[in-house]
Amino acid sequence: MERLSITPFPDLPARVPHTLLPDLVRAFVPPDTPNDAKLELVITIEDGNIPVKEFADYLALVDRLYGRMSRNGLMSYAHREWGRLQIAEIRKGSLETAFQFALENADKAIVTYLFLKGLPNLIKVSAEAYKTYEEGRLLAEEREHKKIINRLEESRMVRENRKRIREEIQQESALAQIEDARKGQLTTLLIELFLEENPRLSAPIRFARRQIRGVLLRLVHRVPPG
Repeated sequence: MERLSITPFPDLPARVPHTLLPDLVRAFVPPDTPNDAKLELVITIEDGNIPVKEFADYLALVDRLYGRMSRNGLMSYAHREWGRLQIAEIRKGSLETAFQFALENADKAIVTYLFLKGLPNLIKVSAEAYKTYEEGRLLAEEREHKKIINRLEESRMVRENRKRIREEIQQESALAQIEDARKGQLTTLLIELFLEENPRLSAPIRFARRQIRGVLLRLVHRVPPG
């Protein structure tokens, strides 16, 4: 049985196997990829009449996802002045916002991409159900925490979101060769991120449904000087 660890994600319950993230990276990054290549996350937005507040909330979500996957967690990430996620480029036409990730941060790029790609289909959990989740997070005794989390996961909306995330994972061509057990672990990870972000998801979900034309993750190679 694989040992579980919260090391990669200090903000989340201890349900992520050590080997999940390297397997995800191998699915998206071929072994012969040059070390100076980058993963580029491109978000294409309908240009014109962009609601500023919802756009800002969507970008803040991207930043928090990156922070939650940092080694020391979101709180440490939010207070530091170095290593923060930056927009590499904004392109005209349909507005394209591009983030570039060094290969050492490929796992962050992949999980962020999968979360954002499925965001338009997610349903925000009710305040009462989220309160049950938060009560579990505040309990010091891990066994009781797991019992409350399990109760919450039986709720209709969480079950529906899990189903939708699982379907999104099945449709992702890069994950076609990943075994079902890994896909189940990835579904759990994305659900945990969703529950952590739930209180702040109304505006990002609305923006994703109305304004986002596409979310793309691709490898980009450094062009040698001419």
